[in-house]
Amino acid sequence: MRYGSGKRERFRPYYALGELKAKIAAGDYRATKRVGAVLARHGWDESDIEDCVAKLQRTDFFKSQAHDGRDGIWLDIYKPQYEGELLYVKFVIDEDGKTIVVLDFCEDGEIH
Repeated sequence: MRYGSGKRERFRPYYALGELKAKIAAGDYRATKRVGAVLARHGWDESDIEDCVAKLQRTDFFKSQAHDGRDGIWLDIYKPQYEGELLYVKFVIDEDGKTIVVLDFCEDGEIH
């Protein structure tokens, strides 16, 4: 496995993309308040998260990074094209081990 500096990054998904897609499609996810604010600014809603995730491809994967505050927890980051924009989308599995938490869903480079 390749890691970035300090073993804080890995360059393959931590979570299986199929599992991520299935959980989102089943509604087993929640978005942070920050994501809600970004959705509102863009005129998007949670159906855009669901649609975007359903279309994710392995080639959209960017990296996994270690969670700063929780040892052993990894965050998967994807950079897909969605409605003509390059997005930055970050996920983690919640502490319950079942729920996906959408931590970021914004244009790549957007301050959020």
